[in-house]
Amino acid sequence: MIETRTMTSYHRILDEHRELRQQSGRLRALLDRPWPESDEMGAHVWAEDVGRQLVEVHDKLSTYYHDEETTGLFQSLAADFPQATVSVKALENQHRQILSELREILSDALRLAEVLTRGAGDLRRRITRFLSQLADHEKEELQLVQGLYLDDVGRVD
Repeated sequence: MIETRTMTSYHRILDEHRELRQQSGRLRALLDRPWPESDEMGAHVWAEDVGRQLVEVHDKLSTYYHDEETTGLFQSLAADFPQATVSVKALENQHRQILSELREILSDALRLAEVLTRGAGDLRRRITRFLSQLADHEKEELQLVQGLYLDDVGRVD
């Protein structure tokens, strides 16, 4: 029974992480586009596009993290693999930090879209740094889950 639940959870996590990488990629592509000067045509549209992408990333992450923490994935990891309890708690704490940072960036991006000040370069750097931190977190989470699940499935064989 643990083998079936383990592999189902493992595949679900892989799918969700794939979606997160695609969404992060769309935001990175937008950041790679030239940022128009604040007095140029198109600057407002660009800033609004960044804000929309950040909202989508926030909504996806918020839902994803909530599901991980409340639908039993993290609880079953800790129950099935007691040696992982500390790592699971650390990942949960990272979820809160990641969402908090994203909300601050989102708030600043929406403010920037309204007034089109010269803060675009700083915002771009913060978003790029955030996306790197998010990728590091997702990698850490996948490594933990893969290590636990694949090791467990290997022991069953």
